[in-house]
Amino acid sequence: MLTSRTKHYLHCCLLFIVIASVEIFTGGLKLWKDPTAEINPWVRYGFTWTIVLYLLRLVTFLPLPQVLFNFAGLTLYNAFPDKVVLKGSPLLAPFICIRVVTRGDYPQLVKSNVSRNMNKCIDAGLENFLIQVVTDKKIGLEHDRRIREIVVPSSYRTKSGALFKARALQYCLEDDVNILVDTDWVVHLDEETLLTENSVKGILNFVMDGKYPFGQGLITYANEEVVNWITTLADSFRVADDMGKLRFQFLMFHKPLFSWKGSYVVTQGGQTWLNDGQSYPMNKMSILANFIIFAIRPQNMELIEEVELIANEEFIPKEIVIFPPENANNCETDEDSGDDDFIDMNNLPGSQLRAPSEVTQSHNYESDEIVDIPCMLQ
Repeated sequence: MLTSRTKHYLHCCLLFIVIASVEIFTGGLKLWKDPTAEINPWVRYGFTWTIVLYLLRLVTFLPLPQVLFNFAGLTLYNAFPDKVVLKGSPLLAPFICIRVVTRGDYPQLVKSNVSRNMNKCIDAGLENFLIQVVTDKKIGLEHDRRIREIVVPSSYRTKSGALFKARALQYCLEDDVNILVDTDWVVHLDEETLLTENSVKGILNFVMDGKYPFGQGLITYANEEVVNWITTLADSFRVADDMGKLRFQFLMFHKPLFSWKGSYVVTQGGQTWLNDGQSYPMNKMSILANFIIFAIRPQNMELIEEVELIANEEFIPKEIVIFPPENANNCETDEDSGDDDFIDMNNLPGSQLRAPSEVTQSHNYESDEIVDIPCMLQ
């Protein structure tokens, strides 16, 4: 039987053959004389059309960075990895919440997948876990200490007016709903996603390592009965994207340089995802990209940085609050480095410069422009 490394080498050879074949038959690699190569475009098409044609050819280089990342991910990392081996005891793993978001339109599907996922977790040795289903419509899941059903009230509204998945996820962060703490981990899945024993072990290794607060996993398709071959083949592109571009950017740079999926996301901190559960104001266009907000974590910025972000007169802050310095109650404070007779923002004491600040802005939610949210990935 072929080993995983041998399979990967054969996969790389096949990939090189496909690329070479396409280049030869499309004229990218010229192995024989091409009569069209003797045509002078400046004479045949004229100056204007030649410039236009060359510019159109340059457009093909726009996806080149993503193509290079896909190629690197598919060749540098084993495409047929062996079975995952646990690096520690599951009994010592932190608490894991497997959170499934659904509209509740297919209750039987949700019930079946919850039962199968719970059995897979138990078979993989996972002990300290909970499967949490967040739904708009009541499903009626079986009563189990490891299953929790959360029905989002139809009257619930977020501060930002977020919709769909972002609204459901934000409801989980409300104080009277959330039961998780900052040291817990959350695995975000769609209602149709099924866990495997290898994926559970991979999640365990990731959370026990604790090196990164965010993780992204690979999702494959057509593992069981194929209902529609056309849509299944179309979804196979997503698998190649996961194994290529996404895997390379995460393993090499540990940042989502190009994209980030909205499912199979592992995050740490069940309580302080969005700055201690606060909602950030967004307009309608940014709300539609709801799952992107949960792939980022807002950055606590200093006052000067906050003011520099205000580049549009429509977003003038409603108020700016500067809190007292950290040693305001002490008898002595650190001195500034400037002239005592001339006090400005450039020679304030260090304690005041390190003091926290808040900027409150008034936004026009009817605008079609996307409101930039200062954020960073840790």
